[in-house]
Amino acid sequence: MHRHRIVHGDIYPGNILWDCREICSIEEPCPKFEKFKLSGACRMAFVDFGRSVHIPGQVDICACSGPDYGPPPPFRAPEIDNGLPFNPFAADVFSIGKIFMDLNSPSEIPAAYQDLVAEMTSLTPTACPTARAAFERLKVLNERHTRGGM
Repeated sequence: MHRHRIVHGDIYPGNILWDCREICSIEEPCPKFEKFKLSGACRMAFVDFGRSVHIPGQVDICACSGPDYGPPPPFRAPEIDNGLPFNPFAADVFSIGKIFMDLNSPSEIPAAYQDLVAEMTSLTPTACPTARAAFERLKVLNERHTRGGM
């Protein structure tokens, strides 16, 4: 999405669909959310693009703000509410980081993942990794985790 310069603008758990058919079925539903988290075998898709914005060119700042913009707290980046132009790409990444935090208790998140989530949810938007950088780091962390290196 971001590589096409599209900002979702409303990322929170209610706007994500999960497909866990590889590990669950209608006949045998997942007994616990843990099975999903540990397997990594689920696919997800964002829905509800009603607040999405295409940001042309190399500009990373928009003046889209106010109480009607963005996901509900606690998934909304704090800079959205200050009324100043902000980086909506960083705000999307912030929201995804908050979802990671919402899905797991702090003790469940390995330290290496905690570092990434802390960067994603930084209160300083310029310290937030891009979606691509966060995804690449997450891939590396997942590979290490599945090999037992964490």
